Amino acid sequence: MGTVQRRLARPDLAEYSYLQALEVAPRNYTAMSNLALVLEARGSKGPFARAVGYYRQRNPYHQYRLAETYFAEDNLPAALRHLRKAIRLKVDEAAFHAATAVVLAKMGRASGAARSREVALRLDEATGVRPPGAPGFIGSARFREAWGEYVGTEG
Repeated sequence: MGTVQRRLARPDLAEYSYLQALEVAPRNYTAMSNLALVLEARGSKGPFARAVGYYRQRNPYHQYRLAETYFAEDNLPAALRHLRKAIRLKVDEAAFHAATAVVLAKMGRASGAARSREVALRLDEATGVRPPGAPGFIGSARFREAWGEYVGTEG
């Protein structure tokens, strides 16, 4: 509920929802991390910043979001570092491998990009959710666009 409220730009209701979740499950790090996002948007870190920081470092999707940020800034080595960490934490996520292929291709590392691309396509096909190679499995618009360019040039 908190995530929905946050996406609807209702931070007060989002905060309330996350606090309710923490009332029921005080060690729910997902709720804690999301509450921290709401509080950080207001300029406050809250009483559990250290726990949230530790959780985020071990959350592969947080690492992926950091990679997206660095990719948008054209800091490819930093993006690659965070993608590799995301993959270490969750090896079977197609989006991580697809984004790695894009970053490696932009860095001129064609063989590594091709390997990551094949892993991404194999993982995506294994889920049976969408046709292999569909760019929709990449989270950010920038990565999706770059994937389309990469796949278009690679065949």
